[in-house]
Amino acid sequence: MLLALVVATALFVGCGGSASTSKHSNVSASGPPGEAIGHGSGTLNCKTYPFIGPGPDDWRRTSYAFGRFGMSHNFAAGSREADGLLHAKAPMIVEGHKSVVLSVPQGERDRVGIELVNRERPLATLTLKPCPDKERTLWAAGLALRDRRPVHLDVRIAASRGTVQIGPPESRR
Repeated sequence: MLLALVVATALFVGCGGSASTSKHSNVSASGPPGEAIGHGSGTLNCKTYPFIGPGPDDWRRTSYAFGRFGMSHNFAAGSREADGLLHAKAPMIVEGHKSVVLSVPQGERDRVGIELVNRERPLATLTLKPCPDKERTLWAAGLALRDRRPVHLDVRIAASRGTVQIGPPESRR
């Protein structure tokens, strides 16, 4: 049991893959002021890159959360890519079975986008549809950022609406 928890925690924090193998936006960090990083919307469900297993029971301890949604991160572990943006892994978890809509507020779209595995451009809005047979569903995802300042994302779960702040950046380990 302890081994399963350690493995699940490592997956949640690490998110797998490497920045050099994913596709990144054509947006430049030095692009014109106001140029959006994320565009359009996407959906992750039980068939689109969920991790095996439900993630750790104590996921809130290592996550920034709103309700049943959580996102882990470590901006310091992110890397600047050829597009000039910082690409940071940020696994996402939903506890229960209600869909979650995550969106970048209009005022943040010029500095952050939501990245998904095998997606060419970052998104402005992401819908997470949890697996019906799991307590919690955990997905690989990330953020494309112009800077390391904390990020605010809007979260909607059924009729509940709120904001989750991702950051401040953690220190290098």
